[in-house]
Amino acid sequence: MKPELNRRKFLQTSALTGAMVLAACGQAGTNESGSVPFAEKSLAGTWKMVDYFFETTDGQRLYPWGQKPIGLLVIDGKGWLSAQGMHDKDRTMSQPPTQEQQARAFQTYSAYYGNYRVDAAQKILTTRVVGALDPSWVGSDQVRHFSFEGTRLVLRTNLMKLDSTTQAVGNFYWERS
Repeated sequence: MKPELNRRKFLQTSALTGAMVLAACGQAGTNESGSVPFAEKSLAGTWKMVDYFFETTDGQRLYPWGQKPIGLLVIDGKGWLSAQGMHDKDRTMSQPPTQEQQARAFQTYSAYYGNYRVDAAQKILTTRVVGALDPSWVGSDQVRHFSFEGTRLVLRTNLMKLDSTTQAVGNFYWERS
């Protein structure tokens, strides 16, 4: 990952992915017939992150959380989503932690929750963020495009600018926990 990739863009990507999952799983609850739509039913549950990377417009893959990221996504099927993710390393700190260790932990961890809605026709999950590690996300809509690859849930962000020269899409892969 390029060192100039800023924390805000990284966090925005993470939040957007979680928002898409929330939106896909539980916004409406039931349809006119009283049943839960298939897309929402298939998204609801607890998901463990198995991969996360940016894919740049020139095909490069950047791994901001390392090769084996850790994360959990909970979509309750009733309109609430909670997402957390972190780097696969840097999980130990001195006691008390140094300011540098605290800053690194904050830069390599993302968490948010909120209400979601699903547009099944467009395969879009949108989460209105209620609370987040990064307070600038509160009140924002995090949008994710969802699909399934076998049993894996895939959430993708819109194309975003990572720095002055790089654009990419965030890709989050989840398996049922």
